[in-house]
Amino acid sequence: MNNDMSLCMKSLNLLRDDKRGIDALAEFKDSHLSDLVLFHQLDVLDPVSVASLAQFVKTQFGKLDILVNNYGIGSVVADEVALRAASNSAKEVAAGSQIEWGNILNESYELAVQCVQTNYYVAKRMVECFIPVLESSDSPTIVNISSSIEKLKVRDPTEMQA
Repeated sequence: MNNDMSLCMKSLNLLRDDKRGIDALAEFKDSHLSDLVLFHQLDVLDPVSVASLAQFVKTQFGKLDILVNNYGIGSVVADEVALRAASNSAKEVAAGSQIEWGNILNESYELAVQCVQTNYYVAKRMVECFIPVLESSDSPTIVNISSSIEKLKVRDPTEMQA
């Protein structure tokens, strides 16, 4: 048995903006990682773009070992001026003061629809498009990452002191 193990992994840098993707690749140009990072344009909201990426992966690599779904949007928009004012006043007032989120956060039906379209249906579409490519792997894995987009917490300023 050969105990010499090496790991070879290629990473795709996926961005909607071609220029940003090409610029990101340029940062790897002079490193030993330059051959391991590729760029492909992806707009997760566009089914054609998702299908194009799945075909690219199938053609380029023949399989996919790990699909990482790492995107999401919130369904509320914060009034930046009101948020800053509330944050400043919370720092000035004793601990336990309450911020009135109803005056800061705005929700709409349109934002809720966009949130569901992106956070559920895009992930579903990605999985559906990539299952055939994942099935070629010896250990296919799907990772869905949820950020803290859905969490808002006002911290007591004393909690943030080190």
